[in-house]
Amino acid sequence: MAAQLLEEPARLVCWFTKGTTATVELPEQDNPQLVRDMANGLIGLIHPHGQVDAESSVREFVRATRLFAAAMAKRGHVGGAAELTRPSLVEQLWVTGAAHESMIRRMLAAFDQDTQALRPEVRELVGGRAYNQKRRRDSKPLLPYDETVWSQLQEVCRTEIQEAWSQFRQAHAAAEKGRDPYQHGWSYENLCWWMVRHGPENAVSLGQRVGWTPTMAYHRMGRGADAQRACTALFPSPSVVIAYQLLFGAYTGIVPDGIADLSVEDLEWAGDAAMLVNYLKGRTAEESVTLSPRAVRLVERWLEHSAVSRRFAAQTEASELWLRHDYTHVGVWWTGPSRHESIQGWVRRARLKGSDGKPLRIHRHSIRTSFESHRDRKNWFGSGRGRIDPNHSTTAHGSRATTISRPRPPRRRMRWRRSWRRPRAIFCVRRFRRLC
Repeated sequence: MAAQLLEEPARLVCWFTKGTTATVELPEQDNPQLVRDMANGLIGLIHPHGQVDAESSVREFVRATRLFAAAMAKRGHVGGAAELTRPSLVEQLWVTGAAHESMIRRMLAAFDQDTQALRPEVRELVGGRAYNQKRRRDSKPLLPYDETVWSQLQEVCRTEIQEAWSQFRQAHAAAEKGRDPYQHGWSYENLCWWMVRHGPENAVSLGQRVGWTPTMAYHRMGRGADAQRACTALFPSPSVVIAYQLLFGAYTGIVPDGIADLSVEDLEWAGDAAMLVNYLKGRTAEESVTLSPRAVRLVERWLEHSAVSRRFAAQTEASELWLRHDYTHVGVWWTGPSRHESIQGWVRRARLKGSDGKPLRIHRHSIRTSFESHRDRKNWFGSGRGRIDPNHSTTAHGSRATTISRPRPPRRRMRWRRSWRRPRAIFCVRRFRRLC
């Protein structure tokens, strides 16, 4: 069994082929029976029964379920999937996005395949053509970033990582000088001391420990500025993790889904300074790559940077490589890939511009393409092999390229003609005398 539905609270426990597990809570605010029926359908879509084989995909299906159940509750539907009617379902699917409409149809179809509980007209609707067709992407290949943009992107990532690392070291040094803030005041050093020992906090959560209201906590802690500064310095934020992930992709060329799904166990030391990374590529299978020295230094820096965070996260979350904490959600840990909206917000804050002068549009597959393009160009630059067609072997074209590059010696035609005419003239005179 790849997934199981548990109660109190309602949640899905999933096991994936790469050896990881995930527990996803189900929303029960609206239509709890409909949510459970769709969750049972989702179980039939998870590998090996279906093609869903990642925690992020399961969470997106659950999100579609939550939105669908809430929307159907507003339309007056309070029962399970068996009570769905064709008119109400048509109205809801018509205003749903293409991705969520496909998920809803798939979950309902999988639920009906096991139970045969849907009405005949609803079953026909679920198996029919989607109302919102997914837009086809442009078939043009992704172009690599030019030299200026590529260098600027890496420099911005390195700058943000260096600033975050400097703040982390300062906060860690301040924690060694601090004391209990509840007895010695709410200074920056005392707040760092507390968070290193008890995990991330904000002004509200710190005040709740002694019965303060948010207004009292903000007044006594100076609006909580020191608490926010200490928390973001000790526990890397999503913005810092975006910089680490982009720079790691620029250094290694690993596919984006392979980078996002890395865990600490996927890192293997092959000596004192060499590291081997095993990652899963969705289109093929498990692959491995030996990191370059600068990529090894980046991973070492990140493991040390996130060491404090791993002490307070759950075991399943702490085992993931890209662990991050958002100050606005104290105690909530995030793993996996960064959202596209977060990356573009990071680009706007960093003021990154593309070759057209507009904000740079980050496409993580373009980073892999740029890595391979610049790596190949670096290997061929300044070499005599640059005159050979790179689509053919150097063995077949090596001699030809060498011959063409050498200048031919000038031909001495006048001397050759003179040496040829003289013997011919002598031969004709002798023949004439013989005839006479």
